[in-house]
Amino acid sequence: MTCAVGVLIEYRFGINLFYLVTDTILPGIFEMGKANSAIRDDLGRRMVRGPAVMPLETVAMLAMALPIALVRILQREEMRQRVLYGVAACLLFAAAFATYRKSALLAPVSVIGTIAYFRRRELLRLAPLGLVVVVVIPVLAPGAVRMTTEQFDPNRLNVSTVSDRSADYDAIRPDVWTHLIFGKGWGAYDHVSYRILDSEILRRLVEMGTLGVIAFLAMAVSVVVTGRAAIVNRDAKWAAPALMASASAVSFAVISALFDVMSFPHAVYIFLATAGIAAASVSQYREERAGRSRSRSSVPHNPRSTLRVLAQVSPEREAARMRTPERAGTSSS
Repeated sequence: MTCAVGVLIEYRFGINLFYLVTDTILPGIFEMGKANSAIRDDLGRRMVRGPAVMPLETVAMLAMALPIALVRILQREEMRQRVLYGVAACLLFAAAFATYRKSALLAPVSVIGTIAYFRRRELLRLAPLGLVVVVVIPVLAPGAVRMTTEQFDPNRLNVSTVSDRSADYDAIRPDVWTHLIFGKGWGAYDHVSYRILDSEILRRLVEMGTLGVIAFLAMAVSVVVTGRAAIVNRDAKWAAPALMASASAVSFAVISALFDVMSFPHAVYIFLATAGIAAASVSQYREERAGRSRSRSSVPHNPRSTLRVLAQVSPEREAARMRTPERAGTSSS
């Protein structure tokens, strides 16, 4: 929430409070860089970066926090709680669009898609939020939605941010085919000597090979797989945090394909924190489920109920008992 509000203030007033306050509070031995929000890139986009170094990193932080608000809206029954989390979701959406980055649309889509996969029936609860977001974002960040969505126009896909990313694939092809399985080695790729790879997936492919890419993506997949049992069983206490962590992990994987996420600390730290939340939630879920199983198996046996069951004689057994004396008399005669 603090990140989202600060980004919106920077967008509206051109003041980065994160850099300003930090530079004011820290002693003189520390030197903070200047965040000039008026700077524009070659596409005319302002550098609205929030607490991060680059706007893309800010988008990653906001997208990975978005599942908290969306899952709570699905979970809460009280209207007041749902409204508060709806306000939080609107702020996160608006702050992401305020960065003017295409990832502001792609990353939240991965979050919503993950939640929709596990909670298809409850997804209608988010429909009113979608309408509110469409109305609120132009108020909080005027012009941000138009500026962001226009970048997906086919006539504008030949800009440098797209062409440079496309050229990355051709640039790394010789290194990839030469070291396909294990890569060149961790840290062997120097972006100063070669080029900056705007995708963490491509960088892992060059340095760690196909096995490294699989291992890297397995980190995010493991979070989803770990939390799946609690999510699918709809545990009242632990399904929600497991779903939040899973959606955040999927968002991290998508973001890794959009920029070199491991070069910046914030998104990585958030991913590791959500992975820890998933591990703790699933651990508690398994312990409580095992405890309930033990309690059911240790229910004391009631001998009176057993005697009552044994005392009940079925009609078939009663008829057989009545025929027994007749058979005995016939055999004796």
